[in-house]
Amino acid sequence: MTDNIIHVDFNKPDSRWLKKARTARDAGQVEKAVQLFRTAVEQNPGDWEAGLSYALYLWEIDCWRSSLRECYRLLCQFPTEEKLYGLIYRNLLCLGLEDDACFAYEHYMAYLYHNPEGGLNLNEENPPMPEKPPKRRFKRLLLRAARLLDKGDFDRANHLLMHASHPTFPQQSVLRNLLEVQLMAKTGMEEEAMETVHMMVDGGELNASQALALLPLMSQLEGAEYAGKLLLYAASVARDPNEVRDTTGACLGLGQAGLAVSILENLAQDNEYRIDLLYQLAVASLHNGDVKSAWQLIQKCYQLDPCDAAVDYFYRLMTDSVASGATAEDILKMPLTLYGSANNVGRMVVQLHIHELLTQHTPEEAVELLMSYPEQARALDGLCMTSEEDLHLLLNAAYTLPPEERETLLRLVLLFGDLDEKMATRALQDLAAIRVTGQVTLLRNGQLTAETAEDYLLYLD
Repeated sequence: MTDNIIHVDFNKPDSRWLKKARTARDAGQVEKAVQLFRTAVEQNPGDWEAGLSYALYLWEIDCWRSSLRECYRLLCQFPTEEKLYGLIYRNLLCLGLEDDACFAYEHYMAYLYHNPEGGLNLNEENPPMPEKPPKRRFKRLLLRAARLLDKGDFDRANHLLMHASHPTFPQQSVLRNLLEVQLMAKTGMEEEAMETVHMMVDGGELNASQALALLPLMSQLEGAEYAGKLLLYAASVARDPNEVRDTTGACLGLGQAGLAVSILENLAQDNEYRIDLLYQLAVASLHNGDVKSAWQLIQKCYQLDPCDAAVDYFYRLMTDSVASGATAEDILKMPLTLYGSANNVGRMVVQLHIHELLTQHTPEEAVELLMSYPEQARALDGLCMTSEEDLHLLLNAAYTLPPEERETLLRLVLLFGDLDEKMATRALQDLAAIRVTGQVTLLRNGQLTAETAEDYLLYLD
């Protein structure tokens, strides 16, 4: 399988950094290797070998979100290199985004079908197959039942849950069981509800997020002691970044910062370079009054990925706070959320930076800066929050670029910008105008899911 090997000419000046990076990697010098790989990309953002090597190494050390961002950046520059989906789906699966991973996996398998010798050599003979997302109708039934439960319409909710138990639907569904528990608790069947939860916990059927969702109910039914047991159960099974974030948030919300620190330290022992763990541990350390540990942890995060919007914001916040002698209580008064939270302050900062670039520079200067590295990687975290007015400015500025760079910028905007139909159509027309053909990937509401693939897999004739 010769195509699996990344061929690099180390006589090229840019590639010497790759040689140094691989030497550091082979010597187990992780942080040095990351910095050298990143330097290789900074020297030439359009270098395929450097970008792919960097993305692969980030994946190997469990920096999944960072690796995924680099994959998407590369995909916009090299849209025909569909082998990237082999790394994209692995990162998505590790991040707990199974529906997205399923789509990327199927795309990668289709690529391998036509290019059996062209896959990525990731030391995995049989790539793990993501679970298929639930049937659409089954999922819709459960979502409707959940909404009816919230509204207090228990009869209709019960009818839908009974319908969802039909043999044509999945017979093993934890989500359906959880809804049935809520229904029982709200209709005078508290004993049955508690017994069902006990069985699911004892049988290890719940993931961390599901166990946390039951905390308020079980605290009400059985008191704080069992709620604490449920929290410890969630901590014992939390693995992917979303579950770790939710468990950390639950501990901090209950005033159990020490427990959060203990949980995260145990997880970090086997995953010492997972940025999400280190970041959450830094936040928990602040809640525990330990500024020194928080500062050391966020410095490590920044060394691993300074382009991450949340990491960059937290690092700057801690830099100023440590310099001024601020206490943990002072720092926590600032806007600071857990890693992966929807209200990401770091992304807002990047969005403001993009706005300043577009409004305080000429179009030529703005896009030249945005196409450089690390600006290009950093901008990806902010494009999703960029205003419609700024996206118009960005699309206009794209005309100042040569066709190849213009195509990359347009693909980046289509993939990460929150575009309405009119702007998406315009971007696609701009791609067609420079004779781009084939597949164009377009996100809808920031999500890439197998259920709506037809919405964003577009083809230009």
